[in-house]
Amino acid sequence: MVITISHLTRMRPPYICAAGLYDKYAVRAVTAGQLHKCLLRSNGGPFAIGAVVDLGLVKDVGSPPELEDCSFNPASAKYVSMEDGGTFWKRLEQIAQPTLDSIFGDDLIKRGRWSCAVNPGCGVASMGCLRVFGTPQISIRGLDSHVMRSGLRLAITDPFFGKLDLGITDVRFFEDDFITVNETAVESAQTRIDSGVRLLLSVGLTRATVPPDKPVHWLQVNNLHLEDNPTWNL
Repeated sequence: MVITISHLTRMRPPYICAAGLYDKYAVRAVTAGQLHKCLLRSNGGPFAIGAVVDLGLVKDVGSPPELEDCSFNPASAKYVSMEDGGTFWKRLEQIAQPTLDSIFGDDLIKRGRWSCAVNPGCGVASMGCLRVFGTPQISIRGLDSHVMRSGLRLAITDPFFGKLDLGITDVRFFEDDFITVNETAVESAQTRIDSGVRLLLSVGLTRATVPPDKPVHWLQVNNLHLEDNPTWNL
């Protein structure tokens, strides 16, 4: 299966999560363990935003809400090419939705004042592409290293859920340790947003985590895609 990488996130160091588009369908590449950051294109591997990657043979192993999961052999994955930025942007525009509920369905519910989540075993999707309104603001905060809660946040307004403050897990905004925020990359992105460059978000749900009451899949921002250079990479 050949996919174009549209979601590339940092997990607990030194691991990543990679997903992409097969035609208009989202596919998350999973394996028995976790994907190591050595699989990033910057480290000699196949994965980068906008990269066309041949995963080899895959098997559908999805279950709600992670219906996009397909198992593959990382050793068989091959980098094919980098998709043209204009073509990549059009691909994202074709699948982008105007609201979060149009991506995740009715099982996405407000959790607390500023976030949303889906309960385990529920939901119709765990990732998608979102059109954003207004001028989202990126902020850098302290990192809770115990749970690896992102020290990087994005404030957006959703037509249904209102104002949200979501963690950003875009690998391009973190140094190689996956903890230190790359402030230069953040400042560049915010400047481009403030200047009116169109923005699309790859959004997704975390694997089930444990808040004080019960496990949930939290909503997060996987990647920021800006029209003037949608395939930018470190």
